[in-house]
Amino acid sequence: MKKITLIALLLCLPVFAWANPFGYTVTNIINQSEQVESRLMRIDLSTGAYTDLGVVDFHDADGLAFANHQLYAVGEPEPEPGSARLGELWNLTTPPGSMIGGTGWHATSAGMDYDRTTGSMYYLSSYAMGSVLYSINMETGLATGVWSSVFLASLSGLAIDSQGDIFAAGADYLCQINLSGDSNVVGSLGDHPNGSSYGLAFDDSDRLWALRNDGSIFTVDTSTGTATFVAQTIANNGGLAINPVATPEPATMLLLGLGLMGLAGVRRKFQK
Repeated sequence: MKKITLIALLLCLPVFAWANPFGYTVTNIINQSEQVESRLMRIDLSTGAYTDLGVVDFHDADGLAFANHQLYAVGEPEPEPGSARLGELWNLTTPPGSMIGGTGWHATSAGMDYDRTTGSMYYLSSYAMGSVLYSINMETGLATGVWSSVFLASLSGLAIDSQGDIFAAGADYLCQINLSGDSNVVGSLGDHPNGSSYGLAFDDSDRLWALRNDGSIFTVDTSTGTATFVAQTIANNGGLAINPVATPEPATMLLLGLGLMGLAGVRRKFQK
């Protein structure tokens, strides 16, 4: 029995290391010069602990997404009096990032995600009168409308699971977007403050995570919409992205190595 227990523990070491995903978001902070500054943050979604990865070269971002290990965002340029703010597609893999091109539409991004089943990048624009979903040319940044609704308004966050199902969040509800049919409200997220907005992202196991703009972290049941509080982190966030096939960190590889070494030792003992 002790040998079986030992084997089970050794097998679990690598699993524990991969269990808690890291999320990425752009946070607006007030710097020492009392200016608003946008910075890329990496967050341990299970604890709320965060790491500042550096300043980004645009004013704001409400949508982030990973595609082929690259981190993208739709950002807003620095506001100028009397000028329209058109969205810009950025590659943020290495802060401060590089601008790919303009989307051609006003910077009202509410969420962004990459559909691995089709290889398409989408971003959601939403306001009080309705919502529009765009596909983005990842080489030029140009956006093309593919879906719209006047019933699902003031949405925030966009997340696409491994099957290509698309979800977004209202102020207090989760909805599912169907590009070729009726879209619907899944259910209530629960009691959330007025003015709440969310970043949404799926992890490797198709578990939906939500990062509220006040720094609250939740997991969300996609069959009911119920949000379960997990942890608290830094506030004033825009968007959420999780790398679905993140490269293991050194500590993870160490645990994996220890697990494999332990299994080899147990095997030799059995052979004796």
